[in-house]
Amino acid sequence: MDWGQRNFKSRLVVAGGKMVNIFLSNIRIQDLFGKVVDFKGPMNGGKSKGVYNELKRANYSGFGFLAVNSALNSRDGANISIDGGREGSIRALSAMRAGEIREHFIAARDLVARSRGRTVDYQGLTLRTDLPLKVVAMDEKNLFCLDELAAAETLEFLQWAKSEGLYTVTSGLEFDFRQEAFAHVRASYRATSFNINVDPVCQALVEEQVCGSAAIHSQRIWSRAHLQRLGLGEFIKEDFGHANKAHEKLFSGHVAAPYFDKTVYLEDEANGSVGYIPVCDSCSELPFKEKTHDLYAQFRGGLDEAAVAVIRAKGALENGIVDFLLNQDEGWVRNDGGLFVPVSYHKNRIGTFSRV
Repeated sequence: MDWGQRNFKSRLVVAGGKMVNIFLSNIRIQDLFGKVVDFKGPMNGGKSKGVYNELKRANYSGFGFLAVNSALNSRDGANISIDGGREGSIRALSAMRAGEIREHFIAARDLVARSRGRTVDYQGLTLRTDLPLKVVAMDEKNLFCLDELAAAETLEFLQWAKSEGLYTVTSGLEFDFRQEAFAHVRASYRATSFNINVDPVCQALVEEQVCGSAAIHSQRIWSRAHLQRLGLGEFIKEDFGHANKAHEKLFSGHVAAPYFDKTVYLEDEANGSVGYIPVCDSCSELPFKEKTHDLYAQFRGGLDEAAVAVIRAKGALENGIVDFLLNQDEGWVRNDGGLFVPVSYHKNRIGTFSRV
């Protein structure tokens, strides 16, 4: 679903910072060999559609491709999908790390080169032998950059693809639902030739109408049933009205997810408990951001288990925030021999920050 995005293929930002107004489709595929194009934007904003269109264009131009999605993407699985496959889907491979993509590409390219039939099967993918394999796609790139080593591997893969003269198409989130840098994904941008910012329309409802402003954030929403299951129903009363993927206006039944929700949380379309809406800055909501930081500040001097228990005893809200802060996957607070203190970070070799 493209959510009414504007000038979808026309805004290219050169990695050096210069804005170039040009249609990507006006650049021949062969003129993009040795280049990396990255589609960026909020959740459900049209990033995967950009990858999908480029892979189709590569085929029409006489070139084969290999597409790979993150194995962590339980929503789309081994596919490059538009709106869950309802508007188009391309079969892809699944991988946990970028190094696997390189191995798959080399193996697939060698297989295509030595095969005599018109098509050949590679791990469930049907590859045409009359189309030279010159394009590789990585969807959900942010999920390949969850830690320093994974991000370094992703950067190495992109640089290898450029050196091999491949056209590499990627897509992924730059920011998480808190509007903060998504893990280490920014380290990968140094290998990017062109960044394409998709421009979806804000789907929040303002006075019962779709806002319509340019969306720049991923608004995470919970169903009210999910909110109740977590015991937080009394703390978030206001509904987050929005238009869904079918363009239906939903005035009730969903709320803005709190700031202390876990970072990596894929959209759950099966039961509708968690979803994402592209929104503008004015419409975005992050409940309990300040309260989370206020509680976090109490850990700066260190808290023992008794002090943490006192905070938890204040209620379900405080207990939920403390659970988030102490979650080692989130990286806010650590247990230092019975004393809970903020996690320390250092500048790493790829230009992001890692835990000490």
